[in-house]
Amino acid sequence: MIGSRRRRAITRSTRLGRMIPVKAMICCTVCALLQIVLGCSFLHLTIPRGLSEKSIIAGTGLLSRSVIHIHSTGEHQKMSYVTGIQVSKMESSRVSELAIFDQRSLYLVDPHMQTAEWRLNYTDTGYLSHPLLIDVDGDGTREIVCRGGGFSDVGLLDSTGKLLWKKSGDYTTESSASSMSVGNLDRTGAMEFYVAATDGLYSFDMDGSRRWRIGNVDETYSNVEVFDSEIASERLVVAKLQQRGRYQPEYLEFRDHQGNLMRRVKPARPLNSFHVLRWPAVAKPLRILTRCGATLAILDGDGMVVWEYKFSRNLSSGIGVEGVFVRFSNREEPYLAVLLGTRAGWRRSVLCLFSLDGKLVYQEILGQTAGLLAVRIEGKNSPEDILLVGDGIGKVLVYQQQ
Repeated sequence: MIGSRRRRAITRSTRLGRMIPVKAMICCTVCALLQIVLGCSFLHLTIPRGLSEKSIIAGTGLLSRSVIHIHSTGEHQKMSYVTGIQVSKMESSRVSELAIFDQRSLYLVDPHMQTAEWRLNYTDTGYLSHPLLIDVDGDGTREIVCRGGGFSDVGLLDSTGKLLWKKSGDYTTESSASSMSVGNLDRTGAMEFYVAATDGLYSFDMDGSRRWRIGNVDETYSNVEVFDSEIASERLVVAKLQQRGRYQPEYLEFRDHQGNLMRRVKPARPLNSFHVLRWPAVAKPLRILTRCGATLAILDGDGMVVWEYKFSRNLSSGIGVEGVFVRFSNREEPYLAVLLGTRAGWRRSVLCLFSLDGKLVYQEILGQTAGLLAVRIEGKNSPEDILLVGDGIGKVLVYQQQ
């Protein structure tokens, strides 16, 4: 009797053991399909407690803050969350204005910062991200450079939003662009375009014709930026190179405008996201701001750590990072302002201010944004900076020192 019960128990456990993997496989398949359909994992839509409320975490009393509410004029679609901020002008005859980008459009804010004039929709020709207003040929009119990211295309639009040329960011293609940077490294007056792609590092002229390509079948490039410093006499294309395959090493490459390799270094920290900085008041100003999960680090031109800062686990799943120096007073050293992205479903960004030696002096939880800009203005006694930061949908925050 006892043996019979034991055999039945073993049989039931065996059946359950066979069923559990099947059920687990079904659950995983459903989760994966939902993640594809929704564009983000529904399992992570709940914002962690440390990021749920927009609030100042550290440095209360250091800065004063005002808000620009951007109300679009005309009958165009409502503004989405801010993805870029720039002081520029579309034509040579116009005064400088505050240019605000969202996911779809470009807006110019009037001098009183009350309303935004819709200028163009730059997604009529496809999804182009991380836009930048810049005069690429010296004629006084600003074109729109779309620098890519997140499997979006890179390319160039004219001042009306018409697509001039692009390179696809479709990851299913053999050559998928991941990022683009622009500069006048050859000093000819016309900009060159540098593109990191899965099959190599490219350089294009402003008409989209290819100047050169670097790369092997077993290598992939995933990020590129331009470093141009007259002080240090350095004009470099800085790119992240990685061997194909899991757990392969990654490298920082430094090349000239013709694609010649100047040096290749193995960075001391991972380069999941990086941003090139020009460090103030040092003989060799090239610095790499890099982020891997919850760790933020500053690397020098040899890939060695200058300083690093580790955040809480709430920021371990974000990848985006951008930085800018801001000098609120000429009597003090500048701060490094850093904007960190989080998981897309959380719709949060984190603004931080660091002293030049790596001490965190300010931290604030904001809405989803990728806009960060320091603007020099004429103060009562001397020129000083204000810091402009996007804050979710239709808002730009203006920071000054108390």
